[in-house]
Amino acid sequence: MKNTKYLSPLLKKMCGIMLFAALFALSAAVATAEGGKDYTALAKEKSFESIFPRASQSYYFAGLEEAYDFINTAKARFTLSTGKERGKGLSAKLGGPPVTGQKPVTVTYFFEAFDWNKKDFSIDLTKINQPLEKVLKDATGALLVFMVFYGDRAVSLPTYYVSRGWQFSNNSQYDSFNYNNKKYDATYPVGWSIEKAFSYLKKEIN
Repeated sequence: MKNTKYLSPLLKKMCGIMLFAALFALSAAVATAEGGKDYTALAKEKSFESIFPRASQSYYFAGLEEAYDFINTAKARFTLSTGKERGKGLSAKLGGPPVTGQKPVTVTYFFEAFDWNKKDFSIDLTKINQPLEKVLKDATGALLVFMVFYGDRAVSLPTYYVSRGWQFSNNSQYDSFNYNNKKYDATYPVGWSIEKAFSYLKKEIN
């Protein structure tokens, strides 16, 4: 599978200076969604490497429900492995060319790690000589983004992770994302959760 490359300058714009901005901190103890499944329990059955073998990867699913379960399980595994507080990211509609994958639903992720104790706080995950799980656990912050492509619709689902005592400056979001060398513009509907994003993919809402 081909890895996706992303634009690091936008990341620096997103993170900014970690001062007194709100992160919408949530408890990482339980990751149970509206469907009633305990995704934390499901995540404990999987290793970090089995879900996140590298810093970016694509997966393909037969249907949206399967993709939804995978994303929630993956987010729970990320929380367990990093030991960080999970924040509520802003879900977005993505505008761009349709993606034709091996199955009807394409899910791609990428993550970044930061060490805010250093001037150049973005950690280059292509140059590390340790397991990714350990690097993320030792980092002061991380960003995990899923993008989901289904038919002529696509969404992005970011989640922020921080160590205790740190906060993101979350005043700006990505204006666009790249996937397979194609650009996808992002727009952020007010109040969108992962459930609303999947309702959009199902064409239940616009």
